[in-house]
Amino acid sequence: MYPVPLDRLNALDLDELEQPADVDYRALGLGPEDIPALVRIATDRRYDTVPLPLAWAPLHAWRALGALRAAEAAEPLTMLFDSVGDDDWMLGDLPRVFGQIGAPAIPIVARYLTQPEHAVWSRIAAGEALAEIGKVHPDVRDECVTILTDQLRHFETQDDELNAFLVSDLLELRAVESAPVIEAAFAADRVDLSVCGDWEDVQVELGLLPARLTPARRSFVWQFPQSERQAPTRHPARDRRAAEKRRRKLAKQSKRRNRRRR
Repeated sequence: MYPVPLDRLNALDLDELEQPADVDYRALGLGPEDIPALVRIATDRRYDTVPLPLAWAPLHAWRALGALRAAEAAEPLTMLFDSVGDDDWMLGDLPRVFGQIGAPAIPIVARYLTQPEHAVWSRIAAGEALAEIGKVHPDVRDECVTILTDQLRHFETQDDELNAFLVSDLLELRAVESAPVIEAAFAADRVDLSVCGDWEDVQVELGLLPARLTPARRSFVWQFPQSERQAPTRHPARDRRAAEKRRRKLAKQSKRRNRRRR
């Protein structure tokens, strides 16, 4: 579909579960001059129906854009959030890619997060991207915390799962300064407890409590909402691997919550 060296992405397979494949995209001959074409590959809908390994090409394209710190790719890559409901690889990968791009992506991702017309899981992915940027680039951590906290202030009018993942993002950034807003969201019963536990669990993780003050609640098993689980899939072979990857991730999250409750 694309000329050398871009055509090399078409032959790259993917063998990973918990960690991204270690591909040196520059060693393939890709450089800044290839950014526009990489954006086209990442967003090319012709790959929606092709067999493996060709179906991995968009994934490798957006990873290559992250490796190239391609600030100009932030806007089109943000639009891929619209598809995370039916492509689990996007949900797992795109936040990491934006973390590599860093500060130039913040206003673009923040704008997407604030727009309620986007689907819940699309906005969750945007929040995770901001958390990833803040983790990878400590110099903009405070800016990311402010954006995530300001979005959580809307807890009364937005989805409980979105609220819960915003809390999770703030925990990733160790945002002790956001505790009053987080507490208010829990007090209003507008946080899905299956994601991070309850307010006591959050206080323990932030270091505000040495241990729980009340008996631990039952363990929660988080699942995709029914509407999301029934979303159409464009890449059956790819999604089978994604499902296994997601199961392992959720098992790790469950163990993490259970350790906090002991």
